Amino acid sequence: MVSLSSETQLRRKLLSLGFPENTVRAVTGVVRTTSQTAAAEALDISQGSVRHMFSQAIKKLEETDPTCNELQLLKLVGRNYNQLRAIETQQRWEWKKRAGGSDRPNS
Repeated sequence: MVSLSSETQLRRKLLSLGFPENTVRAVTGVVRTTSQTAAAEALDISQGSVRHMFSQAIKKLEETDPTCNELQLLKLVGRNYNQLRAIETQQRWEWKKRAGGSDRPNS
């Protein structure tokens, strides 16, 4: 079984590697939501910027500490994007089917 890192441990690790606070917020936002888009919207930056910051964090961790729990966490999230958003997406689809195309429940 893989032992994963907490958000606090991830923040500390990224800051210790010299990442700026905005990158740390972007990476932890992706971990929290499993969505680059949701993290980008929350931080009011582009999804491409979040994707770049996330991949840079993985690359730096692979170079500096390839066996750390934080790297394993980021790789796991990276392989399973949008898993936490799947329920919301399914609910929207059901609402659209019932409401004849609207994405809101009572439209």
